[in-house]
Amino acid sequence: MAKLKTLASEQAQMVHVLGEAEAKAVVLKTQTKKLESYCEDLASTAEKLKLQKKVLDVRMKLSLAFLLKLSFHCTSKNEDYSYLFHLLELSCCAGCSGAEVQVVIWVVAQSQT
Repeated sequence: MAKLKTLASEQAQMVHVLGEAEAKAVVLKTQTKKLESYCEDLASTAEKLKLQKKVLDVRMKLSLAFLLKLSFHCTSKNEDYSYLFHLLELSCCAGCSGAEVQVVIWVVAQSQT
């Protein structure tokens, strides 16, 4: 009889431990789903940032090409270089990058010599 009580007590303890393990498994499964969701969000954000960088790079190159073509077109037809300073001012106001503005400054300086 004592052996049966001990066995029943051990069995109850095992059921309790098993219940705790199942509860931990549920918590871990939930955390896994959350982490997977965060990873997907991070991957999506990283992809968006890569695409934004590509768009900005293309925008810069196109803006630079436009400014250079415009400045060379104008210098070949006109001896008055004041328009280049307006071009420089417009490029700064239009939100051109520092590199684009430096190229416009260089074009202005070259046209003045």
